[in-house]
Amino acid sequence: MKLDFGDYRITTDERHFVIQQKRIIEEGKLTKKENVGKERWVDIAYCPSLKFSLKFLYTKTLLDNDDLMLIMKKLHVIENKIAEFLKVLKQESEYVDKKMCDCMKAREMRFEKLEGEMKSLKDMKDELQVHNLRFISIGDSKFYVESSLRKTLEDNLVSCINERLEQIQKEMEYHK
Repeated sequence: MKLDFGDYRITTDERHFVIQQKRIIEEGKLTKKENVGKERWVDIAYCPSLKFSLKFLYTKTLLDNDDLMLIMKKLHVIENKIAEFLKVLKQESEYVDKKMCDCMKAREMRFEKLEGEMKSLKDMKDELQVHNLRFISIGDSKFYVESSLRKTLEDNLVSCINERLEQIQKEMEYHK
């Protein structure tokens, strides 16, 4: 995150909100000539929260300036940046809320679909175990299953059904 406030900015690292101040490099004994006049940002404070960082900027502005008009101008810049930041934050929050809602709806639909598939497979498995498998229907056609193949075919179908039921169960547990 980076919030610019003219001569100051707030950045973040993994632990802090860092207040930085813009400085112009001046000529000195150890300064390279090509760097003279360039801008650089210097860390001046490490704050635990954004609220504390903003309070620090207000205080710093008041302490560093004597001219009331300049103070008011700088504070106005800070307030405008805060309002702009809050507007963006609100938009992002609404976007995230919408995405979460969409994800929840998609998740519910997926669960309903998996539950429906699970019910159909369990019904099919029960049907296979109750009735002898004499015919297989594919589309409008029916095919006779020889008695010597029935048990093997039933076992294979039940095994496939059980495997898919396990996959559905794992998927449902994973997405809970």
